[in-house]
Amino acid sequence: MTGRVDAATRREVERQLRALVDRLVPGAKIFFPRRVHRRTRYSWNGRHLRPTGLTLESQCHEVAHLLVSSPERRKHHEFGLGADPYRHSDAARVADLETAAREEEDACAMQLVLARVLGLSEAAVESEVYTEPLTPARLRALQRRCGHALPPDWWRRAAVVRTSADSA
Repeated sequence: MTGRVDAATRREVERQLRALVDRLVPGAKIFFPRRVHRRTRYSWNGRHLRPTGLTLESQCHEVAHLLVSSPERRKHHEFGLGADPYRHSDAARVADLETAAREEEDACAMQLVLARVLGLSEAAVESEVYTEPLTPARLRALQRRCGHALPPDWWRRAAVVRTSADSA
């Protein structure tokens, strides 16, 4: 599947992403953009998630950040990672640089997990965020660090390696 999906598939993927977010931050809202909208200052303001990109693969990145962030930093704008370069925000950096770098890598890996489980294009994610493919070893390492982020059945579904034809 590519970055283009039909309306019914988009609604179902959005429903599943909302459920994942609500599981970790009950009552949090996600606003999926349909067009480029630069007026929003933060991707995450502690209660509302506003992904930057227009494709579902891209929107999974902000959801992934929420999933891998530490619970204590979820109350901070941009999860305490500092200003979002796409938003020109003034979000304070709470996490140290090493933590922020690790979390960005985990968010990219989680974005691949979400793409795989939701039937989206892993190749689109790899090229967008310049990340390596999701290998079994990378998936296991992510699950060790962020096992709380997904329900057990999502981790099992992510472990099913798709062929390159399936993820294109």
